[in-house]
Amino acid sequence: GINAEYMGALNVGQIPTAPFKVNDIVVARFTFDNLLYRAKVTKVDRDKISLFYIDYGNSEQVGRDRVWVVPQVAQSLTAMPAQAQPLMLAFLSPAESDFGADATLCLRTFVQDFCGERALLSQTQYTDSRNGRFVLLRGSGSEGSAQEYLLKTGLTRLQTRFLKDPTPQWADTLKGLIRAQQEAKTERLNIWHYGEVYSDDDE
Repeated sequence: GINAEYMGALNVGQIPTAPFKVNDIVVARFTFDNLLYRAKVTKVDRDKISLFYIDYGNSEQVGRDRVWVVPQVAQSLTAMPAQAQPLMLAFLSPAESDFGADATLCLRTFVQDFCGERALLSQTQYTDSRNGRFVLLRGSGSEGSAQEYLLKTGLTRLQTRFLKDPTPQWADTLKGLIRAQQEAKTERLNIWHYGEVYSDDDE
């Protein structure tokens, strides 16, 4: 939770709970452990606030009675850089809605079961102004990349632009990813169950 040195200032019973705006940095009580954490407001509804916990990466929607503005005496809380940075998986198209939950579970399996206690390595491949950093996520052992693992399950696919015009710096990486995707296509797994899913309209 928030460092003890700020707890005296965060007498939440005396801190206003509204109004809130998207992108506000606030103090929120996380549902799982009931402790206070820094969070960013991502959506404001009549009775609920959607939050991104900027130091841990969790997201949730909570009641307004669990969110507070940062008091003046603790403004340095908002000045500290966020410890959790949003990342996107490079080279992949977003999972289709029918397979989104399974793709999330698959990624969690890769992180927890395959990598275990070993470090995860994120290598930035490219960036854009809207989504930030796109990374290749791999374990420090011999388990390969998260992208390769997801493609082998047929829960997502490579973006067309990386098939049509591969950049030389990614040539070796894309060879492995294309091979993983082909395995899923051959076995007709998930999105490939009915055959080819690419079209001329793909980006």
